[in-house]
Amino acid sequence: MDFDGILPALRNGQIDVAAHDFAITEERLETFDFVEPHKYSYGSAIVRAEDVDHFTSAHDLEGVEVALGSLTSNYAIFADNIGADGTAYDAEPKPF
Repeated sequence: MDFDGILPALRNGQIDVAAHDFAITEERLETFDFVEPHKYSYGSAIVRAEDVDHFTSAHDLEGVEVALGSLTSNYAIFADNIGADGTAYDAEPKPF
């Protein structure tokens, strides 16, 4: 199941439990019950070696084109909040 389908499937009873890196938001708390987190995830960015000196913090991504797994992910929301230009790639990447 694609990430974007998990919460709708939980909401409509298609599944009973959803386990993923969900951000706990006020909107989600109105609909779902959350358990205590079992793990915490940390994001990272990968840049070309020749560009490494251009980025010292996530805020340096303002106005930069970035690839995202999903436009509704926590990382996409963060990218939007800092002004990065996010493009979603929902297909599995092909190995090099």
